[in-house]
Amino acid sequence: MAPSEEESMAVLPLLLHPAPRSVATLGVGTGITAGTFLCDRRVESLDAVEISGLVIRKAREYFGTANHGLFSDSRSKVIREDARIYAAAASDRYDILLGELYLPWGSGEGRMYSVEHFAATREALRSGGVFCQWLPLHMLTREDFRVIVTSFAHIYGKAWLFRYSDQADPAWLAVVGFQNAELSWKTVSDRIGLLTEDAASSHLLIPVENALRTSLLGMIEDEPGQTTVVMNTLDNAWVEIHASKIQMTVQNYVQTPITSNDIARVFSAK
Repeated sequence: MAPSEEESMAVLPLLLHPAPRSVATLGVGTGITAGTFLCDRRVESLDAVEISGLVIRKAREYFGTANHGLFSDSRSKVIREDARIYAAAASDRYDILLGELYLPWGSGEGRMYSVEHFAATREALRSGGVFCQWLPLHMLTREDFRVIVTSFAHIYGKAWLFRYSDQADPAWLAVVGFQNAELSWKTVSDRIGLLTEDAASSHLLIPVENALRTSLLGMIEDEPGQTTVVMNTLDNAWVEIHASKIQMTVQNYVQTPITSNDIARVFSAK
């Protein structure tokens, strides 16, 4: 059985780390993505951080049978806290951090795409750790996208971009950074073998290595001193302000979605 969209968001970082033991998700939503990490029996602890008590209650009430024991597994903790503040206080704690899909114009949510927040996530990772930030391309303008990716690469040095599906113009895209590590296809192959052989995770249709290679769009490296693209910071709140202006002027993001050509231009511009 193929994984759901929410489960697939967790599968990617699970394949990129050689031996993840400690995981945190910054955001809960339905809890399905967070709970998917529990399908890997090698994961020893999962912290799911969510600012909204209502979201936590509804995830427990309506999605308890779908989120893989998020609220009952002894390895997991659901923590009510601002995920940005939590990440800033979690130094050298996690093998995997996952950023959920955030509304770019949401009050405070645009800060989750800031240079300062990306720096906090990097500090929260153990050596060899992986940070996977999912981007809702259907909610971002081309300018939003380029600013976010450039800000990410500025902190991590390299930003690896993976599309969610094999669609030509995917609605979701993952930006991945490593703490003192590089993308390793040997790690991916080894992890695919472990997860497909394990009864606890075999229900997930783990993609073969070639499929994951196909989903990799490319890598952007930071260019010290570059001034062609503004960074999104807590001081300028560029993404939140820009996205809010678009919303207020009743321009529909979906009418001009980001395409693969737009993504390619970001790479060619670097």
